[in-house]
Amino acid sequence: SIGFIGQSGGGPSDIVLPFGTGTPYTSGYFEFSANFYVESSGNGAYFNFQEENTPGINWALDVGMSSGTINFGTYPGSWTAVYLSSTYPSNQWFELKMDIDLNTNSWDVFIDGVLQGSFANPNNQIASLDLYPLDGNHFYVDDVCFVYNSTSPITYGCTDSSASNYNPTATIDDSSCIYLIYGCTD
Repeated sequence: SIGFIGQSGGGPSDIVLPFGTGTPYTSGYFEFSANFYVESSGNGAYFNFQEENTPGINWALDVGMSSGTINFGTYPGSWTAVYLSSTYPSNQWFELKMDIDLNTNSWDVFIDGVLQGSFANPNNQIASLDLYPLDGNHFYVDDVCFVYNSTSPITYGCTDSSASNYNPTATIDDSSCIYLIYGCTD
């Protein structure tokens, strides 16, 4: 885990995770997930997705958490546009997951596996994650993951055709394959 305590004016620095050498992604299927712990005694949490390979040029999406409310939109110091607003649990770990179809501009948001809603993003392009604590933020992040597939939606499942639970639509093996064993097992 990495912990953040925002200083007066924000920061003291960004932590940027580039999403690969083929960025910025403007088409295809992108999945982001991370576990967050947001302290209720702090002033929330903040991160953004960058639109370009060089951080600081354009923001693709701002995500802000405060007092149990999470906003997805545009935040140049205040919320000028909110595409989706939902809730998150304070003082406990939760998973935030986003399934993004860049072809249709559909951004789906899940918290602990439950769909919170979907939105279209006017900045339908993504290059990196920027973790940046705003003034007073106090939060932790762990298990940051991302997957990109240019040709088909990301579907987890068993990809081994010899398994009894083979999923022919799965694009990523999730280690769930089950193999039947015939004969005497004494």
